[in-house]
Amino acid sequence: MISKTWLRYLLGAVLGGAAGLSLTATILPLAIAIAGLKEEFLVRWDLGGYAAHCVLAFAFGGWLIARVGSNRRGPLLLGGVGLLCGAALGLVVYPGELEWAAFMAVAAGAYGAIGGLLLGLVLQKPAEDRV
Repeated sequence: MISKTWLRYLLGAVLGGAAGLSLTATILPLAIAIAGLKEEFLVRWDLGGYAAHCVLAFAFGGWLIARVGSNRRGPLLLGGVGLLCGAALGLVVYPGELEWAAFMAVAAGAYGAIGGLLLGLVLQKPAEDRV
């Protein structure tokens, strides 16, 4: 448990932002390539311009997990951020391909939920601060 509140918030934002960068640089391109929809490098190229947006959204999600301080709400928070980021990326980067947007939303949501579970365990409030 991290007892200093400011350190928990900072760590949540940094780790969440790193997860957002990983989503656009690795997870979504790999998932789309494994599904056989498009070549991995081309997907990475397509998503590269939107990496900063996902980093900021996931950093906010990580900060929210640290603020809430509950390991049970972490997967819901970051999974929701991932679902929204994946759907938005799919609709903006590949307009007219609703199947791709749905696939990207599900993949990003699952990735966010797993990351939220881990962040929720690391960033939960100390026992004396829980209400």
